[in-house]
Amino acid sequence: MTNVFIMTTNLDFLSLQSRDRAAAKRFYSELLGFVELPTPNPVATVYKDGAGAIFAVREPFAPLPDNAQLGLGVGIWFTVPGAVADWETKLHAAGVPILKSAYPTPFGTALTVADPDGYAITLHETVPAND
Repeated sequence: MTNVFIMTTNLDFLSLQSRDRAAAKRFYSELLGFVELPTPNPVATVYKDGAGAIFAVREPFAPLPDNAQLGLGVGIWFTVPGAVADWETKLHAAGVPILKSAYPTPFGTALTVADPDGYAITLHETVPAND
């Protein structure tokens, strides 16, 4: 039997690289409703969600080739208020690419869209608690 060292950690912060922070700001602030927080960092925009989680959208750490796809293989999930179908209608009307239309998951109905940099963002409804 192998000894395994398990480190107790908490995900503390997430930052997404972006080629166009203005487009990302429109997506995260105006369409999804995240609150922009003040930051002294001129290369990042910091957001807070309704539950208090904080993440940033920042300029790439190093120059990226023009054809490099950001976010390939990364899936980020957010719980949204209300029906996913309403979010799908709103985001489709705003021109947001729908990667996967509303579908059932163990976490409630979900919808996967692409942010301006190609990150797969999944929005899901809250599953009601069993009584």
